[in-house]
Amino acid sequence: MIRLVEAIRHFRKIRGAKDKDRLGHVFDTMAAMGSKRYDETRDKYLADPQYVELVRSSPSLSEQIADLDSLRQMDEGSFGRAVYEYLTSSGFNHDKFQAAYQTTGLQSGEDGLLRAYDCRERDLHDVIHVLFGYGRTRFGEVATISTHYWQGGASGYGAITFIGIVRYVFTRPRVARLLLKALRSVWDRQRGVELRPYPFERSLNKPLDVIQQDLGIPPKSRLLCAVLEDTGWN
Repeated sequence: MIRLVEAIRHFRKIRGAKDKDRLGHVFDTMAAMGSKRYDETRDKYLADPQYVELVRSSPSLSEQIADLDSLRQMDEGSFGRAVYEYLTSSGFNHDKFQAAYQTTGLQSGEDGLLRAYDCRERDLHDVIHVLFGYGRTRFGEVATISTHYWQGGASGYGAITFIGIVRYVFTRPRVARLLLKALRSVWDRQRGVELRPYPFERSLNKPLDVIQQDLGIPPKSRLLCAVLEDTGWN
C-alpha cells in the first residue's frame, strides 16, 4: 500500500538531513511508496530454481562486494576492480549505505531466502552504476535509479526519478529538452537487458567489457556523456 503522506514527509527531510541520516530518509521514502511492484519482481525470479541457486551462492555478492581488499587486488579492467574503484571514489561509505538500508522497510522479512534476495537487490544499485558507467553526479544517480526501476525495481525508484527530473527541469528549464533526451538514452541502454539472472557472484574477475557485451549494454551516447558530466552533485 502506498503511504503518500509518509513518503512526502521523508522526502522533504532529505535535503535538510545530516549526512548520516540522509540515506535513511531516501530509503524510507522509497519504502512508503509501497512494495507491490518489488514483491511481484521478487516472486517472479524466486520461482526460477536457477535464480534461487544464484541468490543462495556462498560467498554471496554482498559478501564479496564488502571485501574491498580482495576487490582491490583484482586485475585492472575487471568487473571486481571497477566495483572497488566505484565504492572507494568520492569518499563513498558502503558500510553506511548497507546500514541505512537495513533499518528501513525495504526488506521482505526474516526468511533466509527473502533476505538474501533483498541484499542482492540492494547491491544491484552499485552493479548498475558500474556496468552502465553512471557516476555519482546528480544525473548519474537519476540514471541509475531509473534503470533499476525499469528493470523491475520498487515503485519508489520511479517516484524519486520523477521528482528529481521535475525539480531539475524547473531549476534549469533551458536544458530540459536535453535532459529528457538523455533520459531516453538511459531507457534505450537498458531495454532488452536482463540483469538479475547474470552470475555476478562468479564474474568479479571477468573483464568488465566482456560482461557488458554478454548483457548487450551499448556504449553511452555523446549527449548522455555530456549530461552526466554537466549535472554535478550539489
